[in-house]
Amino acid sequence: MNQPNPHNPTPPQQPAKPKRNGCFLASGIGCLSMMAIAIVCAVFLALNARKLVISGINITATSAIESSDLPPEQQKGIITQIDRLTEAFNEGTIVIEDIGPLVENLAEGQLLVFGAAYFQATQYIQASNMTDAQKQNAQKIMGRFAQGGIEDKISTETLQLIWDLTFEQTSADNKTLKKTLTAEELQQLLELTTNAVTEANIPDETYQIDIADHVRKAVDKILGSDEALTTNP
Repeated sequence: MNQPNPHNPTPPQQPAKPKRNGCFLASGIGCLSMMAIAIVCAVFLALNARKLVISGINITATSAIESSDLPPEQQKGIITQIDRLTEAFNEGTIVIEDIGPLVENLAEGQLLVFGAAYFQATQYIQASNMTDAQKQNAQKIMGRFAQGGIEDKISTETLQLIWDLTFEQTSADNKTLKKTLTAEELQQLLELTTNAVTEANIPDETYQIDIADHVRKAVDKILGSDEALTTNP
């Protein structure tokens, strides 16, 4: 067995890197948009038959969504679906077992995490000093990036690079989403996403990222299509 050399001691081992927080990876909006949907899923798993409990759950989930950074129309659309579920449960149209498919549908897909990235990047782009044409092009790139993630053609590891740019260390154990990006940071973000969509061969098209519609479709699978909501959004 080799003996350690006292003149050349073994360097101290580097401490293991802490694992990334799953919520941090999965959300770019301080976990808010993802949290809002997660609350909807989680609370319905704990439902019982008492309408008082249902009412309290609806208020909690709605408040979480309203405090998120999702655009107002997205918030309104998601809250509408929560109201549909709550009403159906109160009327006895659905039971707790019917919620399982909704939970699986929302939790397993990539639309929430990449949708969060899309809407956060939109705020950075619109707040920048880009020209209107540059903003339109940047928005298109982010839509392609989100679509690539939704189709599992762009990994969450690549998405993490985006969050590394958009979060700042505010304390030893806490990172906070930046309110704005510098021109250099925004350029880096767009370079990362452009490279990602190019490597993933995402078509050069304009994509509409709609989390509320995703939630609506998931609820429709349980309750059936709501013609009024579909024809008059």
